Formats: sequence, structure tokens, C-alpha cells
Amino acid sequence: MDVEHLRLNSKILAILIGGAIGDALGWVTAEKPHISLYDKTGLDEITDFLRWKNIPGGRFYNRVEYIEKGEYSDDTQLTLSTARSINLDKSFDIFRFSKIELPFWLKYCRGAGLTTKTAARNLFYKENKWFNNFFENTSSKYSIPYREAGSNGAVMRIAPLAFINFNNFKKLKEDIWKNTITTHGHPRALFGALLLGFAITFLVNLNSINLEENIFLEFLIDKINSVELSNDDKIRIWIKNWNKDGKFDYKAKFDETKEEVINYIKLIQQLIILTDSEILEKLKCFERNYKRSGIHTTIAGICLFMKYKNDFKKALISTVNLINSDTDTIGSFVGQLVGAHLGLEEIPKSWREQVQDEKYIYILGNRLYNIIQNDVKSLESNTKEKNMNKEDDFYKDRIWNKLILNKIHEQSEIYSEVLGKGTIDKIVQLETHLKNRVFYSIRIKFEIGQSCYFMKSYTKEEIRNAGSLMKNSFLKSNLKDG
Repeated sequence: MDVEHLRLNSKILAILIGGAIGDALGWVTAEKPHISLYDKTGLDEITDFLRWKNIPGGRFYNRVEYIEKGEYSDDTQLTLSTARSINLDKSFDIFRFSKIELPFWLKYCRGAGLTTKTAARNLFYKENKWFNNFFENTSSKYSIPYREAGSNGAVMRIAPLAFINFNNFKKLKEDIWKNTITTHGHPRALFGALLLGFAITFLVNLNSINLEENIFLEFLIDKINSVELSNDDKIRIWIKNWNKDGKFDYKAKFDETKEEVINYIKLIQQLIILTDSEILEKLKCFERNYKRSGIHTTIAGICLFMKYKNDFKKALISTVNLINSDTDTIGSFVGQLVGAHLGLEEIPKSWREQVQDEKYIYILGNRLYNIIQNDVKSLESNTKEKNMNKEDDFYKDRIWNKLILNKIHEQSEIYSEVLGKGTIDKIVQLETHLKNRVFYSIRIKFEIGQSCYFMKSYTKEEIRNAGSLMKNSFLKSNLKDG
């Protein structure tokens, strides 16, 4: 492999592993920031991976779980789902992503936002496709309708599309359109995803660590300026359906958002001379209505990248300690960008080795590198490429059949149509204040290399009623009366 190919491969791996590291480091500070970092971790600052206490449930459905060192959240989960949805011919398989990966992801998602989860649930219905997945408010007071969904839930997952299309901007824009509007309908989500994608492509193509800021920012402005309404037939149908709401015209919102993004890019050089907190204050990233905005958080990630572009460790530690901002997602952006700039070797080895599923992340990264190089023969001989082009592949997924009450035990074998063969390797009974319900966290390690946590809960009556069928069940031997 020559120097140029080594550099490209290093950058691809660094983008994926760097994003996962930023996600894992930042998850602890992003989750329930009203609970002090000290109460969650016993520390005043995050400087490394650590085990921490998470309370993901609501007021009346609380449960407590412990997140182990280096474990990542939905940001990385959905990035891996996007990576798996890239075919050997470099095409993005929007069917697999929207109708197979996303609905199945609901079973193992961690730290996910309401918008993406609502969109994924909507895709359970066969009539809902990626280009007509419109939904209204759900029962939660924090949820928003699809047309107003402009958060960073789509931005966080598009890195694989950026580097697979690093020299094909037309295809990059089309792929990001499709990926984004599967879950998010507002142009803020789209332009945030495009902006991060363009930034990654610039850094992948850069042959030196000497980043000329003016050229980088002019490139971003030029590429954002070049974005027009898509001519893809399905996206044109989507725009027509978007306008049926009657409240807004999509083209008007699109143009308004494009101008907003360009104006923010023009401010970046003024912002990066400020302190980190001042940057996020100027970008409203501490404010509830903007802290997860697809535009504001992406601009914040680019600013922090430019401040710390030659020091991966400092960049991540600075980012993930900006408490009350969306630290896991911004951390993921910064990790991807600095990784794309510096390459794999500049990421601390201890972080690379400790982040969850690092070997699988390398496998996916190398697969995508081989696809870029058109090394299809190598892929066909070393991997089993499964063509999941049937919607029934998801609906017949058998993994949940193995998680029925009387069959849950460690070393039990599992099969998923999406992730393949797996084994239950850890079962933990979670803490809860509910007296009559028992929660379990079930970790499954799949042969492909990814590990996923599945949550199951039962009433104590259900467990007792299982009776003699539970002789070999983990649940019976670990049932705690209370």
C-alpha cells in the first residue's frame, strides 16, 4: 500500500474511531446535565473514559444502569448503521438504512433523542418510506412534528457518506439528503449534515496538517452555496408532501436556512479567538431551544476543531467538559474532524483500545476503504456480504424470540437478521424504585463485532408464573424480592 493509500485509510479509520471516542467521553456530561458531574462520577472533570451512573427513565419509570468505560451512545450506533448501509458499488442503500437498520436500532438504542426514535417507530409501518415519513407531535411535551425537526440527530451519523464520496460531491449531497430526511424534516438538519459532510471531505483530501483556515472556510461557503433543491424523483415527491402542511413553503425555509449557515461560517474566525464557553454562548449551544440544533452544534464542532486541530486529546477534553451543551454529539463531531485532519496514529492509543467495539469499527472502516479502492474481490473473499433487500428481513427478525422470559441466560445463542449470530454475554438486573417490575440489561455480542444492550422488563408476577420453565433462567436465580 503506497503512502497516499495509507493516508486515506488512516483518515477513514480515524474519523470512525475518533467520533466514537468523542461520543463515549461526552455522553456522561450530556446525559441529564442537571445532575452534577460529581454525583454521576465522583469527579469534577472528564479527562478519560470512566464508569458512570445513568438514569435514562422518566419520573414515574426510573431505572438506573451503569455505563462501562468507553461505551458509546446512539451517535455511534447510527454511524455504524449508516456504514453498514453502503453497498459494494459505493451506493447508499436507503432501503436498508430506513426500513431495516432504523427499526431494529430501536431495540438496542442508547441515549437516543425523541425525534429519531419517533421516526424509527413510524418506519415500522410498511406504508411509511424514507421519503414520506411525516409524523406529528407524540404524547411527550418535548417532541416536535417532523417538519420542524431540525436537530443534530441526522448530522451525527453521516460521516461514512462523507468519506465514501470524498471526491464526488453530487453523490454526497444526494446521499445526505436521503439519510437526513428519513428522520428530520427541517432544513436545519439537512444543512448541518451537509456542512459536516463537506468539512470531512475537505480534510480527507488535505495532504498536510497545515490547515489554511481561509481556504477551508471559503470551501465550506462555496459548497453550501452550491446546494440547491434535489432533482431526485423521490425527494421531489417529499418536497411536494412537505408543502402540503400549508404553513410554510419548503423552498423559502431552505433558502433562509442556507443564508443562516453561510453567515455563521463567516463568523467562525471571530469565534475561535474566544474561550470555549464563549463560543458556545455565542452559538446559543447552552440554550434549550438551540443546544441540539443541526446548525448550531455543527458550527460549534467546527470552531472547536479549528482551535485544537493539532491536538486530539486536548480537543476532546475541552469539548466534553462544556457541560449543559450537547457534549456527546459535539464531541463526536470534533473527534471526526480532528481524526480526519491528523489520522489514526495521532489519537491516543489507550482511547483507541478502550472504546467500545473498536475492532468492529476498524473492520467497517477497512471495508469502506476497500470499497473506495474498488477492491471488491478482497471484500467478497474476506466478508460475507448479505443483500438485505427485502422488508420482511426485518419483520421476521428472530432475536426477540430468544429473549422470552424463560430462556434468558448467559451464553444463550441469538440470531438477528440485521446483525447475524450473537451470544448473551452479560445480564444485569437494574436498580429501580418500582416495586412490582424488574428491569434487565442484556448485552449481546454479535459475531460481526458489535455489542448491543437490550432492555427487558417483567412484573414479578410474570417471573413467578414462569414456574418450572425457569430452572436454567438467569431471571429466577436473580429475582430480588422487595
